Amino acid sequence: ADDAADFVVVESRAELESTLTSALPKGLRALLPSLSEEQRALVTALCHPPCDQAHLFASWDDDAISTERKLALLGQLSEMDATYPSGGLAGYIANARTLLSKS
Repeated sequence: ADDAADFVVVESRAELESTLTSALPKGLRALLPSLSEEQRALVTALCHPPCDQAHLFASWDDDAISTERKLALLGQLSEMDATYPSGGLAGYIANARTLLSKS
């Protein structure tokens, strides 16, 4: 198998951010300008490996979900990320996967 296909070479930080952003769910991308830098970093990390949690935001394309509800979820995720010891939400996800694989 050719593992090189799993990697993208970028020339600049702006190109890297553009590549990462373009892979986010559409409804989440639309909300990015109203997020803090920390929130943007968190949702980007959650949506990409090793977290792979983009499904959390998959329904955000639906206009029935208000911006206030979306921001409330992001606030909860930010709080959990800040308070979970050992790596925030990424650490929690990694730990959960480890525990599940041992069960």
